[in-house]
Amino acid sequence: MPWKLQQLQDAGNYLCNALAYIRSRSDKVPFRSGPEVIMLLDNIIDCLNKGRSSLVIPKKKTIDDLIHNRNMRTFRPPLPIDIRVSFYIHGQKLVLMVYQLHITSSKTEIVNRYQMEVAVPWFNDVIVLFTVALQMCQQMRDKIQTVEESRSSSSIYENLEFLPETEV
Repeated sequence: MPWKLQQLQDAGNYLCNALAYIRSRSDKVPFRSGPEVIMLLDNIIDCLNKGRSSLVIPKKKTIDDLIHNRNMRTFRPPLPIDIRVSFYIHGQKLVLMVYQLHITSSKTEIVNRYQMEVAVPWFNDVIVLFTVALQMCQQMRDKIQTVEESRSSSSIYENLEFLPETEV
């Protein structure tokens, strides 16, 4: 059983969610309004933000998470009960943390921790692509928002009645 990097799984799932939003729009049914497009873009931007964040900002693990991590079953022979390891992505780096625990009947505490890092170039490529996709969606959203605002302000002026000037 291979070690699973949940962050990669999460990033992939968020990307699939963004694609699902895009595919949910039928080519045969055009958008009826700018706000409709903005709502779709907001959903896509949210997914892309979450996907990017899952790679850039690793989740903190508790001691309980370390002890009950199902990935620990991948080691043959198993590691000693007081040794736990954790792999995670932090930006373009793959990080390995090794923890030495002190386990008593009342509590468990970390005695030592060791960290090793290695740069994985394609992690950076993925983060850059998430960022570019986010920027493009945000730019498109901003342009549509500007058009909608100019439409609404011009319709306000069209409905105004101007009274003739009176002389003082």
